[in-house]
Amino acid sequence: LPSFNGMATKLFKNTLLWNSGVLITPSTENTMLPAENLRSTSRIKPWRTTAAGASETLTIDLTSAKSVELFAFQQGGEYLSQHDSPEAAHNLGTIKIQGNASDSWGSPSISETISTYDQPAMRHNRFTEHVMADNTAYRFWRFIFTKTFFTPPEIDMKLVFFGGSSSTFPTLDDDGFTIESEDFSSITTGSTGVRFADQRQSRRSLSLKYSSITNAEKILFEEWYEMHGTHTPFYVQPDDATTGAKSLYYVSFSDAPSFSVNGCDGGGIVWDAQLKLIEEL
Repeated sequence: LPSFNGMATKLFKNTLLWNSGVLITPSTENTMLPAENLRSTSRIKPWRTTAAGASETLTIDLTSAKSVELFAFQQGGEYLSQHDSPEAAHNLGTIKIQGNASDSWGSPSISETISTYDQPAMRHNRFTEHVMADNTAYRFWRFIFTKTFFTPPEIDMKLVFFGGSSSTFPTLDDDGFTIESEDFSSITTGSTGVRFADQRQSRRSLSLKYSSITNAEKILFEEWYEMHGTHTPFYVQPDDATTGAKSLYYVSFSDAPSFSVNGCDGGGIVWDAQLKLIEEL
């Protein structure tokens, strides 16, 4: 059976888009749904493009060079009911990630292209993730979003994350990862027995368990909770980035981490820990 053995959990710091002074320049934007929405922790209001061309760009000026380990994109699924295929439903074929020391894109220092609809995460959770081959720091980053079709012409981008991971966290127990889903859909039955459904989103709750962690590792979890509380979202990757089945979740704490004493060793008390997380919509 697959195992989490040896795979350290990664908790990703807040996206660099939230840093003070960062400039966001889109190729096009709906005035009611501007690219500035990408600074929000909420995914309710996306950045919506307006052009009918083959691609859109988003250029980021971080004001100084910053190292980036992971990129994550979440596109809106507004047109999901109009199209059968996941590619068409999200109107996004590829994303090109470019990094450079200056705002000049004739020959950028980094240029990597990823296919969105090849990734299971994009098909099911509408996330596309990409781990950089290196953590080279650049001030300017540009994303080129290539469309799969032009009708409708819009792309709804709910969230763009790029940044580095936290300190290394403990290894997840082999059976320590649990996901439960809550469906917000509403179904009523009429007087004739006909059922009427109001389809709504579902939200997942995650539980991560760790056995025999050290006191220093316990403090890492406590500090992460103190930094975010139950109010500030972050990304969690329960499995290691080098695996082929990595999963990325945008979550908040639903409660403070819980700890219980497992025993003692030469270094002091060892703990069992549990993180309770809830997906941010």
